[in-house]
Amino acid sequence: MNEPHKLSEREGHRTSLTSKTYRVRVDPTGRVVLPSKLRAGLDIQSGEELLIRVEDGGIRLETFSRAIDLARDLLSRPGAMSQNQPRSAPGEQEGSGE
Repeated sequence: MNEPHKLSEREGHRTSLTSKTYRVRVDPTGRVVLPSKLRAGLDIQSGEELLIRVEDGGIRLETFSRAIDLARDLLSRPGAMSQNQPRSAPGEQEGSGE
């Protein structure tokens, strides 16, 4: 799946990257250096916070700002915040009245 991904729109800057694998090493203190081309392509700035997520036996790095954008997108979808709908208790059928 080597399709271009639309990435950063920060400060009106838009770029795209093709899926790519980078080989890096973990130093003795646990640090990993992200290659400069990767940082530039994803518009990752020095000091920017990243989230590390464990998925399917691997790790995924995501910028904090990207995670916020994704959360806002999910919450803006119709039905995402259905707080007015009553929830059934486990084992209880909806509309049973009991």
